[in-house]
Amino acid sequence: MDDKNEIMDGYKIFKEAIYSGVKFFVAQTVLCGDIPLYAAGYYDIYGTKEYVFEKVDVDLDEANLCFHLSIANIIIEGIKMNRKKEIRKDTLTVCQCHSRFEYESLKGKVIAIDPFKLPKEHQRINNQIFFAIGGGGCNMNWLGQKINAINLFDGTKTQLKRTDVYGVVREEYIPSWANKKLEELNYGKKKKSKGVER
Repeated sequence: MDDKNEIMDGYKIFKEAIYSGVKFFVAQTVLCGDIPLYAAGYYDIYGTKEYVFEKVDVDLDEANLCFHLSIANIIIEGIKMNRKKEIRKDTLTVCQCHSRFEYESLKGKVIAIDPFKLPKEHQRINNQIFFAIGGGGCNMNWLGQKINAINLFDGTKTQLKRTDVYGVVREEYIPSWANKKLEELNYGKKKKSKGVER
């Protein structure tokens, strides 16, 4: 196909954008009656250039909506892939935690923060796991964001933002060194996160 004014199955491209080697387009029927019809689709500019129509014979608003949603989807998928490539193996993932929204309070819970909220060189599990000891951010119904917490690797006290917290670490994923630190701090199994409180 030519790169300019491409015509495919009776449609002429008049709007296009390229992301990650994929050309997205909106096209208008070449032979149209009183009401013009439109189509939206895409093709791989590095491949066979066989195009795919996602919408055919629709009005311009619907074709434009499909165009923008398709671009948004490929950008989102690209971000997801990059996060998967970048994330270190020695970090906790959101799947290893109970959602923070399942709890009325995070106080007395072993919590994990999103590793991407940390500098790249600090994205390790020992910088993720904390014991929440208080602060307005512990209460899910309060406007405050600050959580007073103890790092369960080195025992240092710090303040976290509630929005940085993945959630409460599932018991089977709490490292032995974190449990040991809890015992040293007299926050043993009785106060450790166990199950979901609503």
